[in-house]
Amino acid sequence: MRRISAGLSAAALASLLGTGTALSADADAFAERLKEALTTSGMSMTYSSASSEGDDVVLSGVSIGTGDEKTDVGELTFQNVAGSTEEGWTVERLPIEDIEGTDQNETTGKTATYAVREMSVENIRIVGTSPAEETPAILQASPLFFDRASLGSVNVTVEGDDAFTLDNAIFANAIGDDGGYTGNFEIENFTAFVPEESEDGSAETVRSLGYEQLSGSASGDMSWGLESGRLSLDGLSFDVEDAGQFDLSAGIGGYTQQLVKSIQEMNRQMEQNPQSGEGAGMAMMGILAQLQIQGISIAFEDDSLTKRLIDYYAEQMNRSPQDVIDLAVQIVEANIAQIGDANFQGQVTDAVRTFLENPTSIRVASEPPQPIPVMQLVGAAMGAPQTIPNVLQLRVQSNGDSSSGEGGSDDPSSQSAQ
Repeated sequence: MRRISAGLSAAALASLLGTGTALSADADAFAERLKEALTTSGMSMTYSSASSEGDDVVLSGVSIGTGDEKTDVGELTFQNVAGSTEEGWTVERLPIEDIEGTDQNETTGKTATYAVREMSVENIRIVGTSPAEETPAILQASPLFFDRASLGSVNVTVEGDDAFTLDNAIFANAIGDDGGYTGNFEIENFTAFVPEESEDGSAETVRSLGYEQLSGSASGDMSWGLESGRLSLDGLSFDVEDAGQFDLSAGIGGYTQQLVKSIQEMNRQMEQNPQSGEGAGMAMMGILAQLQIQGISIAFEDDSLTKRLIDYYAEQMNRSPQDVIDLAVQIVEANIAQIGDANFQGQVTDAVRTFLENPTSIRVASEPPQPIPVMQLVGAAMGAPQTIPNVLQLRVQSNGDSSSGEGGSDDPSSQSAQ
């Protein structure tokens, strides 16, 4: 087991689980191609040495990321590596050693300890510099791909007290019949333990709501249709026990293979010239100009959280729960009024009041009959913000009431690009 004294970057660890790739014969060639592929994907990796052990490739002194986001991974063994830099590499499995470490909060002086266990990535592919014609399109658009990544557990304690646990996270990917992509993830269980006190008082507030810990699960499905250029996020869901369930769905059109290549090229240029901020900004505007919004849905299904909040603030203000509801509606109405769309203002305030007085569910959705160019939305936001609700065809529904507006499919991500 390896110990690391520096703080673990969760983003860097997730990126590592989503990458890797190899072959066996020439360890240095494999390592360099892996490094290039990571750069193309907007990441960076360094290593001190590469060696072959039979069909395995061992990289030592591996670090992912740069600066404050840099994570020292140590040694990685890529099992059953095959291929070449030109044709591409495959790796049967990349087990990642358990990681344990400590981190001290500079403000509070408290010490946190963490342990991340049972990590692995399976069936990794890295595209070669001269891929065969039959190479699936998703692999031509993204140089790194894996079939499955898993994480057994994460445990964090602060000064000996449990702070966070996570069990059984699985990420799975597949190549579609059209060369596109489908993927999903599932986190079986996570628990955040609420401390008895915190500097900003947030812990005390959460405990006053009746929560000593927050436990739940998470899942989501993603897809990319190569021919349609449709990028979908279907049912990203976070379910917290005795609180509620948050769901997000979205559909973006215009995310073509050519656009992906443009993003990769921009990443390469920024890696070579980090100071080229203005050029990168113009390139990003060009990318946004090619995208369209097909639909977005954000929903919350209550499981006692709303009433807990209303009762808490009623007690704090020495007012009745109805007074709190009335005040909340007034605040929402005042904020929405700044947009300048009276119809939308009335729709939102009616939905919020209905939900607060009988907390069941609330949903905000953009379901346009035709895809909306992103630059049209940007222009509206800059020149006529009062038109945004109409441009997006926004509607707000509470407790399953669909009478507040007409729209398209309840699953905006299912709409195809026009």
